[in-house]
Amino acid sequence: MVRGAASALYGPGVTSGVVHFLSKSAIDKPGTTIEAFGGGLNTVGTSLRHAWANDDKTFGYKVNVRYTSGDDFTLDPIEDAGQIAGLATTIRKPTITGGQVDQSGPGTVLLDINDLDPDGDGNPHD
Repeated sequence: MVRGAASALYGPGVTSGVVHFLSKSAIDKPGTTIEAFGGGLNTVGTSLRHAWANDDKTFGYKVNVRYTSGDDFTLDPIEDAGQIAGLATTIRKPTITGGQVDQSGPGTVLLDINDLDPDGDGNPHD
């Protein structure tokens, strides 16, 4: 895949661009292939390919089956309010000493829990 401009704008998970598909011929590549993939960006997976060709190599068929799933890798502001509330309770500006972040101190508080969750419902989005 050749990534298009969208990946530069929106990050590496964007799949707009140019795609060149090369498919295996059932006559040239008979057999069965099973694939499973997993958990980056909430992806699930599975894939199955089965191909057959007669001995004379004059007839063949191929069946491809695939299942994928995704969850948009985001938190729901209502369902996941408890998890969101635990992510950050304070946003701080770090102390800079000699051009480097000074890790010995907590820095200056920019926003605290009252700023992030003004109505106190445990959900900083609302």
